[in-house]
This record gives sequence, structure tokens and C-alpha cells, in this order.
Amino acid sequence: MKACVLQNRLEIHPHVRLVFDFHSRPLSAINLVDEPERIALVLRGRSMGGIAPGGWACESLPYLIECDNWGGRMLPEEQMADRSARAKVGRWGYDDIAWLATQPEPFQSDFIQYAHRFVRNADPAAFLQMPLRRTLGKTRIDVAGRLTDSYKANRRGPACPDGRNQEDVIRRLWAGEGPRPDPIRESAGPAVDAAGVHVPQPVVLDGDIQKHLGEAEPDPQSPICRLWHVGGGVFRRRFVMPYAAELTVRVCVGGTRTEVYRAGGITHGADYRLKVRRPAAEVIFTYDHAARRLLSESADADLVG
Repeated sequence: MKACVLQNRLEIHPHVRLVFDFHSRPLSAINLVDEPERIALVLRGRSMGGIAPGGWACESLPYLIECDNWGGRMLPEEQMADRSARAKVGRWGYDDIAWLATQPEPFQSDFIQYAHRFVRNADPAAFLQMPLRRTLGKTRIDVAGRLTDSYKANRRGPACPDGRNQEDVIRRLWAGEGPRPDPIRESAGPAVDAAGVHVPQPVVLDGDIQKHLGEAEPDPQSPICRLWHVGGGVFRRRFVMPYAAELTVRVCVGGTRTEVYRAGGITHGADYRLKVRRPAAEVIFTYDHAARRLLSESADADLVG
């Protein structure tokens, strides 16, 4: 079995002879600088496609996204107490697994569920490699009074006294893993609404929600926060929200903030508010341009406005 680590943005080449059976890459994320220790995941590029060594063709070779390790701590120890310094460094000054290992155990379980859902939703060819055991480089953590330089997902007990108790959530995610969500595909037709009016594109979710979707800076043209045109001037997309939060949401049309729609379908006034009740909430947003209305579907979040 052969694997290759992906470090850069890759394109699809359906007729290329691939060398590896699958690809692998680290998590990509941004810091939520107003929320200490929190990060939001981002999908950067896709795995290259072509003819796999087994002879089968793919548009995108299956690939793993992993909680990687490359030294543990990215800053000198004396700077790790400086929140502003850490906020400027990816994952708050840690590599992937050291960042996860330094979080409270209940949060670790929530994050693994979020990462699992995020990857399943983001790309049918991508799979989360569960963090089972990883060394932490320069980082040391205290687990039940024991100092350790390794992250272990095991249930804590006599056989593994420094386990972090993620074994059960990983088992639950694997056991409950059904078919991937049906993808929301972009229509090939023109973006014309029910009234026959052409809809300028892109149509993008704006507001506080952008950072929780992985957009580092506010951007009315954000591809990360863009809704797909599914026909008839209706735009949809499924997102996975990382944390429980209350976030402002509005709709930017045409790639600028000149045409913005808020609660009630008006351009001025109060933004919509998305109330996310629990981590890893899946939300489908639908924007109908003829009605100037944004709706949401979710078991774990409500759009108010």
C-alpha cells in the first residue's frame, strides 16, 4: 500500500497514471482569533485524479486528512503564555495533534465529531484519519497526574492510564457512518430567478458566520461561503458548524456588499442570526433570490429573522 502526503493545492487530471494508492494531507485550519484556542477547518484543494495503480479511474484519488505532528510547539516556551503571539501562529502555536491534545477532553470529542462531519461533507474522496496515537514533540501534557509526550485516544484505565477517552466517540462515528450526504450540485443553467431576473453571482453568506466556516478575512466573494445555484434563482449549500454559537448572517449578491439582503429580505436593518445549539451542527442554507429570503434546515441550529 502506497501513500503520498499532499502539501499544495492540487488539480484533477483524469488521464494521469497515478503512483500511489491513496493520498494523505494534514488538516487545514484558521484560528478564530476572538475565541481563544478555537480553530475552524478549511478544505484547501483536492486530491489529484487519474488512473490508480489498481487500474481504476477516478476524478479525485481517495485521500486521508490527518491530525498531523511536526514538532508539537511552534513557538518558544516563553511565548506560549502570550495569547496575541499565539493567535498569529496556526493552531495557536501548536501542530495539529498537540493543539488537540492540550484541549479539555469533552472538547476533544466534540472536535473529532466536527472534523469527521466536515471532511465527509467537504469532499466525497476525503476521509478523516482518526487520531489514535501520536507523539507530541516538544509539548507535554498532564493526564490524570501523569506527564506524557504522546496523545492516546484510548479509554483511560489500567491498560492505558494516560488515555484521553476518545475511543468511544471514534467507535460511535465509525459504527454510525452511513452513506455520505447527497451532494448539492451546482446547476449548469443560467442563474435566472422565478421572476425571470438574472441573478448576479457569486451569492455568498456574509457576517460572523464567515469565520466559523473558515474564512480568515471578511470576503463578499468568498468561495468557502458561496452558495451553489441549483436552478430557478435558488441557491443552496450544506455546511458543518464547528461550535455552539450565535452568529450574524446576511447574503451578498454579485461579489460586493452593494447588494446585501438581511432579515425580512431588506437591504438595511437587522441581520439574520444563526443560533447553533451544539458543536458539529449540519446546516443547509437556501436563498431564493425572487423572494430575497434565506432559509435554513438543521436539527441543531435555527436561523432567526
